[in-house]
Amino acid sequence: MEKKIIAGLITLVVIALSVTVTMESGGATQPTQAARRDDVANWLHFGYDNSHTSYNPIEGTISITNVAQLERKWGVGCDDEYFSVISRSPAIYKGTLYTRFYTSPGYSKLYAYDARTGQMLWQFSNDNTGWASQPVVSEDGIIFDMEGSNPTHLYAVDADTGDELWVAPIAFNLGFSDTAMVTVDEANDLIYIVETPFGYGEGKLYALDKQTGEIVWYSSKATDDVGFKGDYVLLSAGKIFAVAELPDISLVYHVDHMLSIDASSPEIEITFDRPELHTSSYDIEQNMLGFMGTE
Repeated sequence: MEKKIIAGLITLVVIALSVTVTMESGGATQPTQAARRDDVANWLHFGYDNSHTSYNPIEGTISITNVAQLERKWGVGCDDEYFSVISRSPAIYKGTLYTRFYTSPGYSKLYAYDARTGQMLWQFSNDNTGWASQPVVSEDGIIFDMEGSNPTHLYAVDADTGDELWVAPIAFNLGFSDTAMVTVDEANDLIYIVETPFGYGEGKLYALDKQTGEIVWYSSKATDDVGFKGDYVLLSAGKIFAVAELPDISLVYHVDHMLSIDASSPEIEITFDRPELHTSSYDIEQNMLGFMGTE
């Protein structure tokens, strides 16, 4: 546990340093909101893109020749007693950094900071108790923020002002996950959220209207005999990729598969089979913990 905590803290510091170097190009010490938003690349959520490549193709400031000269410019949450930054990644949208962390036991807030200076710009919370999630920002500046545990409430927040735009019409049961996040489908103007409650095979996949928060469709054990799992879905070329439990005719219970779903239908198009179970008890136990799928 000690190694995990230290690794998480170090990772956050490195990210903060990378952002600082990328943005250290202007001469002004307190740039305006407009100035901050014209000269930096976005990092809209954990994983960078909807395929979660974690690769920014236009990042060219940091290299092997200057990485040793990086210096910490500012930081928040790194030394609090709640370890609130370990499993949550900040988001960057046009020069503003967004992150959620605890303000007191059981309570957290979404904060916006000037990514150059660390100046806090605004904060958002509806005082729902529970884990602190990680924010996701759309290309047009809408932050999708989850607050609270059992239930979890999903909010759309204006990235400029911190004002609430809408709240989803239902609350979600995400167990005690603090790494769950939505996936934004810009082409279809939708967002996807995986509901993974306690209970075997009961997970649901929801598609919500990005602008209003209304539920457009959902898939579940009751509708399609699938139980979705995981913190988020992947999205590539109009296809949703999600882990789900499906019935197996050779077994008395559902087992994990990777699904390919047409985002516009939404129809399950391909089911990727799980690897065959190995014979040793150790390997069987490891396989039963879940997998990401094979083609």
